[in-house]
Amino acid sequence: MNAGGTAKEVDVNPLNNVPFSDKWREIQMVVNTLPANEPKAVKELHTLLDGFNVILVQGETGSGKTTQVPKQCLRYSGYKWKVACTQPRTLNAQALGLRVASEMDVDIGAEVGYKYRFNDKTGPSTLLTFVTDGSFVASADASFEGVDCLLIDEAHERNVSQEILFALIREHLSIAKKAAAVVKRFLIMSATMDVEAFRKYYASVPAAKIGVLHIPGRTFPVESVFLERPAADLVAAYGKALPRASDYVNVALGIIKGLLATGGKKRERVMIRRPSLAQQRPLHSKKGGRKKHTKGGKKGEGEGEREEAAQDIILFLPSKALINDCCRWLTLQDWFAATSVCYVLFSGLPDDAMGPILDRTRAPQGKRRVIVSTNIAETGVTLNGLKYCIETGMANVMRYSVDSDTFSMTAELIPKSSMAQRCGRAGRTAPGICYRIYTKEQQEKAVSHSSSALSEERLDPLILWLMRGRTEEETAILFKSLMTPVNIDKYLANMHTTGVLDGAGVTEAGEIANKLQVVPEFGQAVFLASRSKEGCGRGATVVALMATVKLKIDDMLAVRPGPAAQDQRRRAKERLSSKYGAVGTFLDIYNGAIDAIGSSLTARNDENEQTFIDFGMHDRLLSAWCRKKDLKFADIALMLRVLRASLGKDLQPAEKETYGCIHDSFVKALGHHKWQPSMEKELMKGTPKAYGELTVVDGKSHVSFVV
Repeated sequence: MNAGGTAKEVDVNPLNNVPFSDKWREIQMVVNTLPANEPKAVKELHTLLDGFNVILVQGETGSGKTTQVPKQCLRYSGYKWKVACTQPRTLNAQALGLRVASEMDVDIGAEVGYKYRFNDKTGPSTLLTFVTDGSFVASADASFEGVDCLLIDEAHERNVSQEILFALIREHLSIAKKAAAVVKRFLIMSATMDVEAFRKYYASVPAAKIGVLHIPGRTFPVESVFLERPAADLVAAYGKALPRASDYVNVALGIIKGLLATGGKKRERVMIRRPSLAQQRPLHSKKGGRKKHTKGGKKGEGEGEREEAAQDIILFLPSKALINDCCRWLTLQDWFAATSVCYVLFSGLPDDAMGPILDRTRAPQGKRRVIVSTNIAETGVTLNGLKYCIETGMANVMRYSVDSDTFSMTAELIPKSSMAQRCGRAGRTAPGICYRIYTKEQQEKAVSHSSSALSEERLDPLILWLMRGRTEEETAILFKSLMTPVNIDKYLANMHTTGVLDGAGVTEAGEIANKLQVVPEFGQAVFLASRSKEGCGRGATVVALMATVKLKIDDMLAVRPGPAAQDQRRRAKERLSSKYGAVGTFLDIYNGAIDAIGSSLTARNDENEQTFIDFGMHDRLLSAWCRKKDLKFADIALMLRVLRASLGKDLQPAEKETYGCIHDSFVKALGHHKWQPSMEKELMKGTPKAYGELTVVDGKSHVSFVV
């Protein structure tokens, strides 16, 4: 019997031999109505698992493919397989792990878990793991040891880690056939995947037996409402709420005010129009036709009792800094604070901050949630209670050039497919309305689908990682076998120059980079620091890890919007400035946080291992210090969690005498390098303008971080 299926056959959970709970029975009343759990779909999946090793699953929105197909694979094996389901974002992995654990009536971290960088909620008994693509690649090779069935979800995104996994599957199929080994099962899933492209990619492998499964979806109608005229015209006529923010942000805030101030009964008359084609109808019913959901209709994926009175709002914005500014502005408005509560949603949030976002019952009763999110909420997760989606059509896109060795990041118009995904957030569990902060004409200019993400990321950290058991030639062949082939000759040449590769393969500096999962230059800097007479490798590791998680100092500043915000930000940066540039600033922040918490940081309970800071006094001590320094508590807490995961529980302060050693190590490692993961920004007072997180200025002995 499926632990996530009906309870007609037995009353004991086959995963742990414990009787099912009443809560589980309530959940099954909804879960069993999903298209992915219909007998025909289940039988077809099991038939494909019998005769095929590569299964392409095209599951439409609302079908339940992400939560139910992994459970069905586990059930097919008699609960003997180790099943892993990869997700493109940490939010998806965490939320799905929690949801499926509830659906299977087990504790998270027991038979069902989730895993991403610096957070591992799995254990010896875990059979089903939701894991980010990057974390899975970091522990995988062509043998796929420790996994019997791998599901790659949201395959249409084609990010770098997914591309590597697609290639490793081909390699595995060839190796397994030659060795006469048992071939594992691989399921590649998406609502909008190009099935023929994947079929063609694997058809060239003789051992590949390719099957296709289509699961119809189900959503509620979502009314799309476009701007009557461009956002710039509206702002010119009605003014700005946030003077430094873009026009589309101010229009979005105006719509939120209109919804909350009138209870949703009135709309800003100048901002919207209703085109005749705005309403998106539900997807196919069981017979392939169309059906309209009524009040008593079926619910969305994994949803409990339908909340008819829910009026929650989600707003999509391109950056973390913009999200924080908007949420802070909203909370200062009288009309907002009386009726609503604002939640930010982006990567790196602690588990406790995710609770009220993923579970509406954990939010304050009687108040409406306004969730301000990056694109991580586009797919994979059902957020209960959303009626309104405010879709700005913008996302930050980063692109890397191996020729110039630079990144560029800009806010760009997203593809039409992503626009539709965002609007669908308001139609997962009930009918909704999507306010599109662009005109119909502007939408028509957007591309239909996004291109491969291989041009958006730096590949040398991944190349270095994959070279643990490969030669340079073998690694080059692997990248040429990707769905979008890549020539890595320039990357290999750069890594030889950096010092993480030599004629014998990966050097000691490269091994450090792999262990810490940082870019090659950081691995070389830590290596040089550890070999110096001062022995400052630990401090260099702190700097490398803080930079890796992109904790830019300017984003860490807690500055309230208003007329004095610019001066407050300048004064805060001056207080944090160091003669060693931001290398010294990061170390000062690290030392200050450790000193604020003191020895209490090492007083840990095993069951709290995944929490980077205990609740109670520890939080209050750190929070008070952050307020004094004008720093955001969430960012500093994340910093401590990352450092503890790599350096251990007992975090020791960096000696002031070693700052110069650490600084010089980064200078030597980065002497030829310019790394630019964000738009150019002004550095702190006393340091020049830089075009990257780390750069050497005019060939002098100086290293700066973008802040």
